Order: sequence, then C-alpha cells, then structure tokens
Amino acid sequence: MESTILLIVVLICVVGFLLSRDSLKEKLSRLRSKITRVALYEIVEYIIVMPVGFYVTSILSSKDCGFLVIFLAILGIDALASYAGLLLCRADGGDWTFARERRHYVQAIMERSRAAGVVAYGFVLLKAIVWEGSEYVHEFYAREVEQGVVSGRALFIGVTVVHALLWTGVYVGGVTIFL
Repeated sequence: MESTILLIVVLICVVGFLLSRDSLKEKLSRLRSKITRVALYEIVEYIIVMPVGFYVTSILSSKDCGFLVIFLAILGIDALASYAGLLLCRADGGDWTFARERRHYVQAIMERSRAAGVVAYGFVLLKAIVWEGSEYVHEFYAREVEQGVVSGRALFIGVTVVHALLWTGVYVGGVTIFL
C-alpha cells in the first residue's frame, strides 16, 4: 500500500514536471523538493511513528493495561507526530503532506461536477482520518482554517482522536495476533 501511494505521488510529480512551463532549472528544483518532502514524510510516518505505536502497545499490553490506557498513549504519540508535521509545514511554508495539492485537484473535480466533487471531498476526508492523520486534514482545509470558517484546533483534535482510536484498535489487534 505504501509503495503504491509513493508511486502515485512520484507520478504526479513527474506529470507536473513535464506540463510545467517553468525553466528546466526551476522544474528540477521543484522536483527535488517534492521527492525530498515525500521521502522525509514517509520515513517519519512508517519508520518512526508506526513502530513506536506498536512498541508502546506491546509494552502496555504485556503489563495488562486496558484499551483506554493504550488509547491515551497512542493519542499522545499521534498528537505529537501530527503537531510536529504541522509545524514542519508551517516552518518552511511547504506542504509536506501534499494535502494542498490534492485540494486543488478535488476543487477542479468540484468545478466540473458537484456530485463528483462531494464524493472526492468525502473520500479524501475519510482517507485522511483513517490513514494520513490530522496534519493532512489541517493542511487540506488550510484555507477554511485561515478564514475562520473551521476551527483549526477543533479539526486537529477531532481528527487526532478518531485517528488514534482507529489505530489503537489496529495496534491492539496486531499485538493480540502476533504476540
């Protein structure tokens, strides 16, 4: 699944590279930036956050801690990782999650067909809650947050709680099966 997502992102970068009207130097600079952001984001998510979540779950499960305690630990890990991701996006002005780019594509769909756009928005939001996390949702809805239409804190907290709840179930299930 991760390799498929990475392949899709790389293909989007290549297509954007080819269709851009910028100079070759500008194209190469932007492409290098995108590949670097994808690599770093994937490393943090899949090599740091997920293994730490599984490790913490296995430790807490071995000490007979209940689901609530494990959930709170995973919530803390998720919140810390998501907030760090959000700070990273804000610090350099780049969209490390590529949520703003995807937002542009979803809006293009919405302009062509309102029904298809609503489905696309729903799919992106569902995927973000289940897979990407709150930093992605926050970046996806950055315009609404900046305009005050949506509370950034409420969005961040809500998505983080639901995301942590789902992944706590995955981690606890994994620990139960494998350990």
